[in-house]
Order: sequence, then structure tokens, then C-alpha cells
Amino acid sequence: MILLDFPLYKLIIVLITILFAGLVDSISGGGGLLSIPAYLFLGIPGHFLLGTNKFSSSIGTFFATIRFAKSNKINWTIAIISVIFALIGSTIGSRLVLLIPVNFIKILLIILIPVITVFTLLPKKGENNKFNLPQKQFESSDTKITNLINSEINTTETDYLYKKVNTEKLKDNKNQLQKLSFEFQLSKLLSNKIIYFIIAGISSLIIGMYDGFFGPGTGTFFILVYTVILKIDITTASGNAKVVNLSSNIAALVTFLIYKKVFLALGIICAFFSIIGNLIGSTLAIKKGSKVVKPFFVLALLLLLSKVIYDLIIG
Repeated sequence: MILLDFPLYKLIIVLITILFAGLVDSISGGGGLLSIPAYLFLGIPGHFLLGTNKFSSSIGTFFATIRFAKSNKINWTIAIISVIFALIGSTIGSRLVLLIPVNFIKILLIILIPVITVFTLLPKKGENNKFNLPQKQFESSDTKITNLINSEINTTETDYLYKKVNTEKLKDNKNQLQKLSFEFQLSKLLSNKIIYFIIAGISSLIIGMYDGFFGPGTGTFFILVYTVILKIDITTASGNAKVVNLSSNIAALVTFLIYKKVFLALGIICAFFSIIGNLIGSTLAIKKGSKVVKPFFVLALLLLLSKVIYDLIIG
């Protein structure tokens, strides 16, 4: 198999796709959901397809990881814990394939991905905080609500409407206080370093098992765990995910190289375009933060959902 075997127009389409896959992967994970179909488009056999994809994506991810590291956008303690437990989980997951039907995981993902996507789109604390009143104004919100409702008798229509609006605001503020109380308790729990590291390890173990069992979107799920559970900012979460991805990619690539399942001529060219995509994506993520990462994160989830549904229908 040589490069001249492929039509020029197909190679151009694949190289552009690989560049975009690298861009997406460096920001939110999920690049493999684009690159693998691209290699399929060329008609590359199964094992060579996976090996060549690992080769180009590993090199691209390496450059993205360096970019995040130089910008201090990697939490190395959490990243190293994640790598260790993810590799252990991946080993366990590869054995679970024999025990659990893959379709069960696919159906579960079809249910979970839309929920995760909606959750991601919801405004988070600090992004759209509408309540800036002092804490003291909320302390006796129940009493204020009762007094406002009781005082609605013998008032003008204007006063009535004014008090009704403020009653609703007080109720909203009370609901927000309850939410903030939960967030405070979670933050207090995570402030214990041992518990924080244990949660990081368990989460990485579970995602690693998913990676060994099924695989697609692993980096995206790491970003989700880092931001939602471990409260890491989304740019650093993306940097951490690159470290984990790079480790697992290199481990798999070594195997493919040993068994000579990498189409090196194509892989080297694709790696060049993957590097460009990864450098563009990591630069955007570092400079723009959540404004860039969040949309690409949602895109990665939607790509994963499309692949799972396609596999269930076709497979």
C-alpha cells in the first residue's frame, strides 16, 4: 500500500478532516470521531486504520500538551493521578468486553449524552449571576414573603403588582441560597486533599474502564469530570485531558508499531496536519477559555451521540 494508490481528492479531504479533528480534539476531545471516518473514507484496513490514526493523533496531542503545559494550564497532580488510574481502568475495561454487551453501553450513552449536553449549556456560577444582594437580605426570606403576601390587602393595584414581583424575587433568592448551600458543602468536601484525590482517582478509573470497553469521547468525559466534580476551570480541564489522552495513545501506539500496523507514509503526512490543528485548537482554548471550549465540548458530545446511534442502527 502506497500513497499513490489513493486519489488526490480523497487525500485532500482526509488531510483537511484530520486538521479539523486535531483542532476539536485539542479543545474538547472527541477528535477520533472525525479522524477514524476519514481513514475509513480512504479504505484503509481495520488494524492499519486504528494504528495510523493513533500515530497521527498521538503526535498532534503531544504538541497540544506542550502548549497547555507552557501556559500553566495543566494541574499535574490531578493529571498524573488520572493517568495512573485511567490506565488501570482501561485494562479492566478491555476484559469487561467479554462480560457486558457493548449495546448496553451504547443505549446508556444515548440517554446520558443529551442530559450532559443540556447541563453543559446551563449557566454556571460566576457566568451569569443575577443576584448581587447581601446575604443578610436573604436570612429572613420566609418572613418577608409572608409579610408581603399579607400586606396585599387594601393596597393600590400598582403596590400590589410591585409587591407580587418582589415576592417572586424573594422566592427565587431562597432557591438560589439552597443551591449555594449545596455547592458550599461540596466545596467543603473537596477542600480535603485526600478526598479530592480519591474522587479524582475513582473518576479516572471509571472513565478508563469506559475507554478500554468502548472508547469514543474519553477525553470529553474527562473534561466533564474535571469541571463538574473536581471544579477545575474548563481550560485547565482540557489541558489535563490532553495528558491522559497522550499517555493512553502512546501505550496503544507502541503495540501497533511493534506489530507493524501503522501506514507510516500516510501517518507522517496526517501527523503534520494533526499538529497544525492541535496547535490552533490549544491556542484558542488557552486564549478564549470557556467561550471556545464549551461550544466545542457540546460539538464533541453531539458527534459521539451521532456515532453511537449510527452504530446501533447499522450494527
